[in-house]
Amino acid sequence: MGETMVIQGKTHRVPPSENQLNESGFEWIVRPLQELLYSEEFAADARLEPTAFTRQRTLPFPHLVMLLLNLRKGSIGDELDRFFEVLHGQSPADSVTPSAFCQARKKLDPRALMALNRPLLKSFEDHFSPRLWHGLRLLAVDGSTACLPNTDDVIATFGAPPVGASAPLAHFSRRYDVLNNLVIEANLEAHHVSERVHLAAT
Repeated sequence: MGETMVIQGKTHRVPPSENQLNESGFEWIVRPLQELLYSEEFAADARLEPTAFTRQRTLPFPHLVMLLLNLRKGSIGDELDRFFEVLHGQSPADSVTPSAFCQARKKLDPRALMALNRPLLKSFEDHFSPRLWHGLRLLAVDGSTACLPNTDDVIATFGAPPVGASAPLAHFSRRYDVLNNLVIEANLEAHHVSERVHLAAT
């Protein structure tokens, strides 16, 4: 995929433009995701309980992950209806309730969603030549603050609300490939952990 050019007798792949990425049909994104989502090994790594995702249900494991990857902007019920309308051409009434979705989500290890990024990055590198700066990959780290639910389990993980805040806060940071527009890694840490800590760990 992509064009090649010959420099000093050697063939090099030309880094893709945004139009080339769009014209590729994004098969390089869809295929590795499909292979991972439907693998038994990934489901086993993603479950928090030994019996989770082992039986056929109205909300199978791949559908749960695809729902979570979709940027939800409405209510859970509306998002479920839209998801199954796209999937089946119609909304299956009462087949998956918001309560059933929340119960299934509780059984999913959130680190499984982070693991999805690795095969996508590999697929990109297999299909395209990443843009480099003087032979090096140019990375940057950006951070922002997120407001979290004020619950006991959240406070146990991220700490109590800081002075002047009514809810716990977290620090979100991402390591970003500037030239290729790729998120290499993202972290959600306690509010006092800065993006510099994330950068130092790279």
